Amino acid sequence: MSLKVVDLKSRIGYWAGDTVIGKGRKNAFVTMVERKTLCTVVQRIESKHAEITADALIKSMAPYKDVTLDNSKEFAQHQRVAQKLAADIYFFI
Repeated sequence: MSLKVVDLKSRIGYWAGDTVIGKGRKNAFVTMVERKTLCTVVQRIESKHAEITADALIKSMAPYKDVTLDNSKEFAQHQRVAQKLAADIYFFI
Protein backbone atom coordinates (compact mmCIF):
# COMPACT_ATOMS: atom_id res chain seq x y z
CA MET A 1 0.00 0.00 0.00
CA SER A 2 1.25 3.45 -0.85
CA LEU A 3 1.07 6.09 1.86
CA LYS A 4 -0.28 8.42 -0.85
CA VAL A 5 -3.51 6.39 -0.77
CA VAL A 6 -3.78 7.03 2.96
CA ASP A 7 -3.05 10.75 2.57
CA LEU A 8 -5.72 11.13 -0.13
CA LYS A 9 -8.34 9.78 2.28
CA SER A 10 -10.08 8.16 -0.69
CA ARG A 11 -10.71 4.83 1.06
CA ILE A 12 -12.19 3.83 4.38
CA GLY A 13 -10.10 1.65 6.67
CA TYR A 14 -6.92 3.55 7.46
CA TRP A 15 -6.62 4.36 11.15
CA ALA A 16 -4.32 6.97 12.74
CA GLY A 17 -3.32 6.45 16.38
CA ASP A 18 -2.00 8.73 19.06
CA THR A 19 -2.12 9.13 22.82
CA VAL A 20 -3.76 11.91 24.82
CA ILE A 21 -2.70 12.80 28.34
CA GLY A 22 -5.22 14.45 30.65
CA LYS A 23 -4.80 17.43 32.92
CA GLY A 24 -2.28 16.79 35.66
CA ARG A 25 -1.21 13.59 33.87
CA LYS A 26 -3.88 11.68 35.81
CA ASN A 27 -5.58 10.13 32.78
CA ALA A 28 -4.32 8.79 29.48
CA PHE A 29 -6.09 7.57 26.35
CA VAL A 30 -5.15 5.84 23.13
CA THR A 31 -7.11 7.40 20.28
CA MET A 32 -7.62 5.83 16.86
CA VAL A 33 -9.23 7.96 14.14
CA GLU A 34 -10.33 6.52 10.79
CA ARG A 35 -8.86 9.01 8.35
CA LYS A 36 -11.76 9.32 5.89
CA THR A 37 -14.86 9.09 8.10
CA LEU A 38 -13.24 10.46 11.28
CA CYS A 39 -14.83 7.60 13.23
CA THR A 40 -12.95 7.56 16.53
CA VAL A 41 -12.13 4.73 18.93
CA VAL A 42 -10.88 5.76 22.38
CA GLN A 43 -9.40 3.38 24.96
CA ARG A 44 -8.47 4.57 28.46
CA ILE A 45 -5.03 3.43 29.60
CA GLU A 46 -3.31 3.48 32.98
CA SER A 47 -0.12 4.97 31.56
CA LYS A 48 1.73 5.53 28.30
CA HIS A 49 4.05 2.57 28.84
CA ALA A 50 4.54 0.64 25.61
CA GLU A 51 3.12 -2.65 26.91
CA ILE A 52 -0.05 -1.02 28.27
CA THR A 53 -0.51 0.98 25.07
CA ALA A 54 -0.02 -2.14 22.92
CA ASP A 55 -2.58 -4.08 24.98
CA ALA A 56 -5.12 -1.26 24.51
CA LEU A 57 -4.50 -1.14 20.76
CA ILE A 58 -4.92 -4.90 20.43
CA LYS A 59 -8.16 -4.80 22.41
CA SER A 60 -9.73 -1.81 20.66
CA MET A 61 -8.53 -2.37 17.10
CA ALA A 62 -9.19 -6.11 16.71
CA PRO A 63 -11.85 -5.56 13.99
CA TYR A 64 -9.68 -3.16 11.95
CA LYS A 65 -6.50 -3.22 9.86
CA ASP A 66 -3.92 -0.78 8.46
CA VAL A 67 -2.97 1.29 11.48
CA THR A 68 -0.78 4.41 11.32
CA LEU A 69 0.80 5.50 14.59
CA ASP A 70 2.52 8.55 15.97
CA ASN A 71 6.27 7.89 16.09
CA SER A 72 6.68 7.94 19.87
CA LYS A 73 7.99 5.54 22.49
CA GLU A 74 4.58 4.40 23.76
CA PHE A 75 4.17 2.58 20.43
CA ALA A 76 7.45 0.67 20.82
CA GLN A 77 5.62 -2.67 20.81
CA HIS A 78 4.15 -2.05 17.36
CA GLN A 79 5.45 -5.40 16.10
CA ARG A 80 3.44 -7.27 18.74
CA VAL A 81 0.34 -5.23 17.84
CA ALA A 82 0.84 -5.97 14.13
CA GLN A 83 1.21 -9.68 14.81
CA LYS A 84 -1.84 -9.93 17.13
CA LEU A 85 -4.06 -7.93 14.77
CA ALA A 86 -2.61 -9.39 11.56
CA ALA A 87 -2.43 -5.75 10.49
CA ASP A 88 0.07 -3.50 8.76
CA ILE A 89 1.51 -0.76 10.99
CA TYR A 90 2.82 2.50 9.52
CA PHE A 91 4.33 5.57 11.18
CA PHE A 92 3.92 9.29 10.63
CA ILE A 93 7.30 10.85 9.95
